[in-house]
Amino acid sequence: MKSSLKNNFLKLLLLHRRIGLVVIWLVLWLSITGVFLNHSDGWGLDERPVRLSWLSRLYGLEVAPITQGYALKSGWLVALPQGYYLKGKWVADDYGVLVGGLELDSVTLLVTTESVVVLDQEGEVLDVQGVFHGLEGRYLKVGLREDLPALQSSEENYLGDGTASQWQAYLGSGGAVRWSVSETLPAPLLKDINAMGRAAQPSISLERLILDLHTGRLFGRFSWLFMDVFALLLMAGAISGFVIWFRLRVKK
Repeated sequence: MKSSLKNNFLKLLLLHRRIGLVVIWLVLWLSITGVFLNHSDGWGLDERPVRLSWLSRLYGLEVAPITQGYALKSGWLVALPQGYYLKGKWVADDYGVLVGGLELDSVTLLVTTESVVVLDQEGEVLDVQGVFHGLEGRYLKVGLREDLPALQSSEENYLGDGTASQWQAYLGSGGAVRWSVSETLPAPLLKDINAMGRAAQPSISLERLILDLHTGRLFGRFSWLFMDVFALLLMAGAISGFVIWFRLRVKK
């Protein structure tokens, strides 16, 4: 009987030790990440992006390879994450889903479903046109009609002047429109554009990553399991420790 009790007591000691080792690592995990979070502002962790392919997949931020764009007279217009590639330059603002582009004599048009963006030859935004400029509906495509910009929306067809500063509705007759259509990008551009796309894709900050490690949210739908296991281990360690202390006290 005493031998059995002794064996059970040794097993309890071993279990308590193993629980303690696991809890130590978890406490270290929480302590280290907690220290980083406490100094996040001072260390600028919220301004440091983390760009790792496996982490992007985990957060659902991975962007598919870019293969399509719109050919202009002197370059390409391509939709990138949170911006656009325009003739070798980066247009950083996100105006919506790209539907086409036109290069006129003095300006370039970048057209999305929500806006007609007018840019100069240097890629600087001159104007962003929309419903307040009389352009109703969602924009479907843009093209050239007798060297003038033509815009088709869900509500109306519009014809602009040579600088796209003024638009008027038209019936669509009197000349065919050469619409801007999506094409496969040439091979030499693919590598550069995709590199720019990866640099522009949404990323998480180092602060967000550490916070998700600290709370267990990094594990997604299993985050509750992480915290539950930690709580159960703490309870098991406390109970086994109390039992060991009580047994040793009784023996005395």
